[in-house]
Amino acid sequence: MFTLLSMTTFKERLDEAVADKKMTTAEARAAFKQLGMGRSNLTHWFGGRATRPQAATLAPVADFLGVNAVWLASGTGPKRAKGDNKKMSAKLLQLSTDAVDVAIAYDGMEPHVQDLIRQHMTAVNEALGAPSNKNPFGKGRRPKKAAKRKRQSGTQ
Repeated sequence: MFTLLSMTTFKERLDEAVADKKMTTAEARAAFKQLGMGRSNLTHWFGGRATRPQAATLAPVADFLGVNAVWLASGTGPKRAKGDNKKMSAKLLQLSTDAVDVAIAYDGMEPHVQDLIRQHMTAVNEALGAPSNKNPFGKGRRPKKAAKRKRQSGTQ
């Protein structure tokens, strides 16, 4: 027997979050405009043409609506963030759109696949060696700037 998952679009999740806030679409559009969203974004979001909004635009809206930004963007994870949603949204603002897409994909994976990815990334980090400006993902501590300058000048 097959079960169909309830697949929702970004627009459906947005409409649901707006309805949960007990707002009309017009009220939500006005509020989002106050958050700095442009008319074009508003038209795409509420018209159903936006499928993956950018994190910088999405995070303040998710905060305003009181929903998990990852849930709003992709439908994965809990609808309401545990703890402080603003902290999570602030972290999302620091990520590139590609990094947010990777995080969303990772959250939707089975736990055994996540374990394999973590093991692989650990092996990659170990192979890269110590962190540096060219290799920020290596293991160990980064050299202090003063120590780096001494090495470059040849004095110790």
